[in-house]
Amino acid sequence: MLFIVGCLYWLKLQPYSIPEHLLPSAFPVGQTLWELVLTFLDAPLLLFPIVALFLPEIRRCSRRSTVLAGILFLGYLVLAIYPSHLRGDFPLEPMSGAIGEWVNPQAIFGWLLLKERAPVVLGTGVRVVLTAVSFGGWFGMMCSLLHHSLWTDAGDASSDFSRVLGLRGVSWRQLGVLLVPFSVAYGLLLLPRSATSGLRDRYLLGLLPVALLCMIRYYQERIHLRMPQMGVLLVGAMAIYSACVVHDMFSLYRARVELAAELRSDGVSDSSVDNGWEYNFGAELHYADHINERKIAVPANAYLPRAPQPAGMCAMNQYDKTPHIFPLYGVSFDPDACYGMAPFAPQFITRDGWDASKELCTRSTTSRPVRE
Repeated sequence: MLFIVGCLYWLKLQPYSIPEHLLPSAFPVGQTLWELVLTFLDAPLLLFPIVALFLPEIRRCSRRSTVLAGILFLGYLVLAIYPSHLRGDFPLEPMSGAIGEWVNPQAIFGWLLLKERAPVVLGTGVRVVLTAVSFGGWFGMMCSLLHHSLWTDAGDASSDFSRVLGLRGVSWRQLGVLLVPFSVAYGLLLLPRSATSGLRDRYLLGLLPVALLCMIRYYQERIHLRMPQMGVLLVGAMAIYSACVVHDMFSLYRARVELAAELRSDGVSDSSVDNGWEYNFGAELHYADHINERKIAVPANAYLPRAPQPAGMCAMNQYDKTPHIFPLYGVSFDPDACYGMAPFAPQFITRDGWDASKELCTRSTTSRPVRE
């Protein structure tokens, strides 16, 4: 923990870096708790192949508890599906918004900051099934934990587990000594972020291996020594889905680069195109030695306030951070966004079931939309 604090202090002294504060100036309790709740609900999907194996363990709970949990879950689904501005936020798996930065219904990186939202890949039906299995497996694991105790003797199953895997004398207490300090320190570091900019699914990467190790060992000790074949199939399915998502992300990035190159060939510079924050930041660094970030502390006065965009101009996200970018054109998932299609042949990416004509297009700031 002291090493982490030292690294953060060192980072704070580096020029053009954004310092990270362990104790934010404002600590909204409600927001922090809600971010932690969303993270807790998002974790089962990220561990889906293992969490799903605990679904049969619901039988460990009493009938009354199971019925009550089922009624609460059905109510949750109604509130999550029924369109109403009064229902609040009851997300389905995978979650959208900030928490679903990488794993979301669009199956694409959720922080591209392009115009309009990407097409939805995982529909409501699929999300209801994933939510039911994820929450059900989470509940089944809780039932099993309440039925058993990690600190008591597991009997023959624990002996067989230790003999097969060669874990001679490695108890749960000893495993806790190895994993708990890291997990607690990592969790404490997440609190400031949950109170400020919010948590993302990628922030759980440090804790997921710890949870995975404990869940698999607990399953083999208390339920069955051998993992079922269904777990292997679920791991394979999730791996295939992940490979497809990564392929689509590469295709999207490649299409945006080709689109920018096509615009340059028509005499449109990168500083005139809103191509998402990553591309915009790269273009900005061709004209400046740093991003115009207000949080930069060293050197002093590195941030220079930028005048707001002119009225009637299509809004650009993080406009003040790229003072050399004046977006006359932009990239959108919807060809009718802002000013409509510009007189350039746009570069499309394709995906099964998607309308390629609504993938990427450019827009012009002319007063009348120009279409091909």
